[in-house]
Amino acid sequence: MSSEERTIRKFNPGTFQSDEEVMQQFVVRRRELDAVLETMRDNIDAASCQHLVVVAPRGRGKTMLLARVAAELRTNPDYHAKLLPVRFMEESHEVFGIGDFWLEALYYLARECTSAAPELARELEGVHASLAEEWRDPRLHYRARAAVLNAADRLGKQLVLMMENLQALCDDVDDGFEWELRESLQVEPKVMLLGTATSRFSALDDSQGAFFELFRLVGLGPLDTKECMRLWEVVTGDRVKPNEMRSIEIMTGGSPRLLVIVADFARHRSFRQLLEELVTLIDDHTEYFRGHLAALPKTERRIYSASLALWRPSSTSEIAARARMGVRITSSMLGRLVDRGVLTVEGGARTRRYAATERLYCIYYKIRRERDEAAVVQNLIRFMALYYQGRRSAGELRQALADEVARDSDVLAGMTRALREDSGIGLLAPEAAVVAYDSVIQRHSETTSGGGLEELASAMMNKVAMLFAASKDRDAVVAHDKLIAKFGDSNVPEIMGTVASAFFNLGLAKRWLGQPAEAISAYEEVETRYGEVASVGVQEAVIQARSNKAEILSDSKGQVVEAMAIYDDIAVRVGEGGVQKLQRHRARALVNKGSVQARLGRLELAIGTWKGMAGEFADWDETVIQQDVARALGRIGAAQLATGSTESALRTSEEVMDRYGRSSDGEIRKVLALSLTVRSDALERLGRATEALGAYRELQDNFGDVVDASGVSVEWNAILGQTRLLGEQGDVDAARRSLWSLYAATDVENDQNVMEMYTWLAVFAAGGLFSPADLADLLSSNPEKLETFGPLKVALRRMAGETVRAPIQVMDVADDLLEEMETLKETLKTAVEQLRESGTAPEPVRRSLLGTLPRLAHDARHLARPTGSP
Repeated sequence: MSSEERTIRKFNPGTFQSDEEVMQQFVVRRRELDAVLETMRDNIDAASCQHLVVVAPRGRGKTMLLARVAAELRTNPDYHAKLLPVRFMEESHEVFGIGDFWLEALYYLARECTSAAPELARELEGVHASLAEEWRDPRLHYRARAAVLNAADRLGKQLVLMMENLQALCDDVDDGFEWELRESLQVEPKVMLLGTATSRFSALDDSQGAFFELFRLVGLGPLDTKECMRLWEVVTGDRVKPNEMRSIEIMTGGSPRLLVIVADFARHRSFRQLLEELVTLIDDHTEYFRGHLAALPKTERRIYSASLALWRPSSTSEIAARARMGVRITSSMLGRLVDRGVLTVEGGARTRRYAATERLYCIYYKIRRERDEAAVVQNLIRFMALYYQGRRSAGELRQALADEVARDSDVLAGMTRALREDSGIGLLAPEAAVVAYDSVIQRHSETTSGGGLEELASAMMNKVAMLFAASKDRDAVVAHDKLIAKFGDSNVPEIMGTVASAFFNLGLAKRWLGQPAEAISAYEEVETRYGEVASVGVQEAVIQARSNKAEILSDSKGQVVEAMAIYDDIAVRVGEGGVQKLQRHRARALVNKGSVQARLGRLELAIGTWKGMAGEFADWDETVIQQDVARALGRIGAAQLATGSTESALRTSEEVMDRYGRSSDGEIRKVLALSLTVRSDALERLGRATEALGAYRELQDNFGDVVDASGVSVEWNAILGQTRLLGEQGDVDAARRSLWSLYAATDVENDQNVMEMYTWLAVFAAGGLFSPADLADLLSSNPEKLETFGPLKVALRRMAGETVRAPIQVMDVADDLLEEMETLKETLKTAVEQLRESGTAPEPVRRSLLGTLPRLAHDARHLARPTGSP
């Protein structure tokens, strides 16, 4: 069934759906399903049953899990012969006492028997109607329970009573209900209870209460990235990569219900439809949300509300500022909220970020507080634009969003607010951003002074950048000239900063267009016009322009020293302990200075520069500064590895993993991938091959979606490491399987990736790790990729002694490749003979040589180029 044909239940899974549909759509919560079924299997024919409660907030998939359990009990012969699911209504509004409970059980048992045992079903319906009329009978619950148990005997099955929202039930029922229910459940093996609750309510933990230790608890946590990917594919029919899914996971907090709602947006691409669904969801749960907030103590509620307003994972200082409270008390309250389970925390001790466990509460809070849908639109735009970035359908989404911004005032207001809070989001949807900036320009077109004039200048400047981003270069230049004509001579500091930023953005655009000289001219214009202006905002624009000029210069061998001088000057001018707003530029300049030193081969100086920077900014809380601290530490490890300080590199990489290992920040994840790569290489060089192999697998599993400075995926490099290590260990079969995975992961559109694949296959063939014929068969296995590797296949066939016919151009390249492989083969042979003469075991060293031949280039990739201004 296609994604367009599926009926996905957001609120009532299983309703009007077949067991087959439920089973097809149940693609997450496998572990929890297995846990529930294992308990039920143990309950079959047991003297007493273990009862269960599934605990999770709303929207986490409790109802879907119960529907899936019921489907399994009905369709799996191992369960069907012994167990019968009896599902109550989600809210048991008619249960106020133990008699009501057994009457409801009788009612739903009759419904369950309708198709399989229609005569029994009619009989049970009659008994239920008769007993319901005798509600004053004090023995009602005994008679109703007896009717239920008698039916179970006649069916020859144990009954699985499925009852949701036990926490609400316990608040509404008569005194004594819980003890009476416990007595029935403990003494009657024909009945087991599978319940759900939105939280671990007090009755479960009351050691003097009836429910204490009666139930086995099964918790449903947020979906992880892989689970989000599986559910997304079921809803949309679209497979996505981990990095593409990560933004959606953050937005939804791993809530299956929210994920399905957002996935519907991905199918239909309508922000208006998505907004209406979310607002409806909020309406349905307003009382629940109010109760959730009211249950928190006053101070904790204030901190929690601040985190809801921020939405994204935020630092202690960001939350403290939003709550208007001190950092110390905020930190204490955040710890309590994490303990309560209402906030999640990620990152290490110095990089902790806090966010609401239930992201739906963020939407609720913004809509209730700001009373308009624009409060939500800005976040939807941010996450949706990130999700579609780089995808084939990105252009369609961007245009659809631009159309909605043009015609829908709520979406326009949301886009405008999003751009005001984070102008960078416009780069993800530039066409829509242009529409939003045009509305601001039109609104302030007659303004002649004050804040409106500054907003007009800012909107005109940002429109230029968005036009360049939308590849409308001519329109961008015209818009830029209009801005300079109107504001170029202004002496208002805020407007001067805007004009400086306009030239800076022009430089960025020229660089994107492959015009470095024109980019440098734009950056120099900023310094010429505003280099002596004292305003901090203007000076920040000047520093950004100088930094990006240095980045361009660092790409030219003859100007690398000049680039380093600029970075040095920026760091000195800002000064340690200088203006706080400019400190992030000092941090970035020091990181880039180290990178330039590394490119000049001065690795020890680079390590010293990076260590100094990391020490100076270790305790800074600002995200961009922590990103640079992480970059510095990651590059220290890579440089230590390249200089042969293997033990030091290993310690540094482990420090980075300990400090930042829980971070989900995209930039920091790149550093983590680098550090884990360094760790893998260091372990390998230290002879700890098994640990190195594990590190490469961890790298592939957790950071495979990251790409290195040359655009090669970390997944590819990790598989390469495994292939090489397995070969060096002599595990040829495993190495062969890994090699086939490496070929499958090779991106033939990436020249660097193709070049490296050529290099390694030649090394493997020359060293005898794989036979030339096997490698040729590998290349032939994928016709689409064979076109790229055709000459190498011909060379390998000839190396294997086969006669090959090919076009003359292919044969010429194959001749060169064959000559290189034969030369390499002789080099290895000579090295092994020398080792044999010296008394060293040749085979292990031969394998080691295979692993080290291309490594110098591999190490060089770890020392990344300078990074653009923050």
